[in-house]
Amino acid sequence: MKAGEMGNEMSGADGTGGALPASRGKGDAVIGADNSMFLANMSHEIRTPMNTILGYAQILSREAALSSTHKQNLDSIILSARHLLSLINDVLDISRVECGRMEVVESVFDVYVLFDTVDAVARNKLEEKQLGFAIDISQRVPRHIRADESKFRQIVVNLVSNAVKYTQTGKVNVEVDVDTSNRLSVTVSDTGPGIPADDLEKVFLPFERSSSNSETQEGTGLGLAISKQFARLLGGDITVASTVGVGSEFRLTIPVHIDSASEDVDVAPTSRSRVIGIKGSARRILIVDDNRENALLSGQFLSSIGFEVEVVFSGDEGIDAARRFRPQLILMDKRMPDMDGLEATRVIKQETTGQAPIVIVVSASAFHEEGQESIDEGADGYIRKPYLEDELLKEISRLTGV
Repeated sequence: MKAGEMGNEMSGADGTGGALPASRGKGDAVIGADNSMFLANMSHEIRTPMNTILGYAQILSREAALSSTHKQNLDSIILSARHLLSLINDVLDISRVECGRMEVVESVFDVYVLFDTVDAVARNKLEEKQLGFAIDISQRVPRHIRADESKFRQIVVNLVSNAVKYTQTGKVNVEVDVDTSNRLSVTVSDTGPGIPADDLEKVFLPFERSSSNSETQEGTGLGLAISKQFARLLGGDITVASTVGVGSEFRLTIPVHIDSASEDVDVAPTSRSRVIGIKGSARRILIVDDNRENALLSGQFLSSIGFEVEVVFSGDEGIDAARRFRPQLILMDKRMPDMDGLEATRVIKQETTGQAPIVIVVSASAFHEEGQESIDEGADGYIRKPYLEDELLKEISRLTGV
């Protein structure tokens, strides 16, 4: 049974979507809770070793003595690890939607910057396949809009990546427009093989691909399914039209908020930083993580750029080290045996006289809302494994000014 079929079957015994009997409703609640627990456990078990793989590869890639061949090999490891992570995220995302654990988080963002990132993501494959590519943003589209930026970006990246994947010659075009009802549309067209009429209804189902391409393309077959689910979560939809031998056109429409205040918002330009050292007073960092590989990895990276680091492997050890080492910042793993990271954080902050250390909770959870939950429980910041070096440094800088 496919995930999509499971959702349909659970909507009602008679297939009409009617109300479930009370006993069945309770059973579904238990199943949902079990699914959430399974999802949390799987996310933790997969993301934790992925953090080690990515982290050490990034550390090694900075070595000046590396030959060009070794550098290329490490780049391949990093790219493959990120690809594996994207596949893991696809599976987790579709599971989160089906468990009802996906939330909409709106913010004001720069449309042009977002589509610059889409271009950057697709650029290597486009150049490798020598495909034409154009993004046309109508003058009617305001520079700043309010919507769920993360989900909107993921939908567009999935649609463009799908078009590039199946197009061998020709071009991929993206057109962005907005109507008078403030519904934003993104149309992605390609000159790929096209989709047979019988397959059009299947392309948005989990683990499904067009029958003409299913044996030759990598991936989980979840990208379009996730995009469709996200579009509906945002109050919109995705439609597809295709002609075999000519190409396909996918069209996303979602409602967005547009007002004059949005146009006054300054959006920081994106940039890629290069680590050259640290500047600031917060130099002592305590790392608390029961996974030795991850703890030592973080310690090696932060020590290499000038921080004074101590590493311990349990919540109890973290409390003792905080008393003795008096760190200005703590990287605290959330999920540890005996005493979890949030409990250890509460004890450390209660015991501290004067300025309490800043605590960044680190988690391999599948659920983004755990970040806010951790902050509500006393943490100062939050980051998910696996993280890139830049992501960790930005969070440290945001909280400490270093």
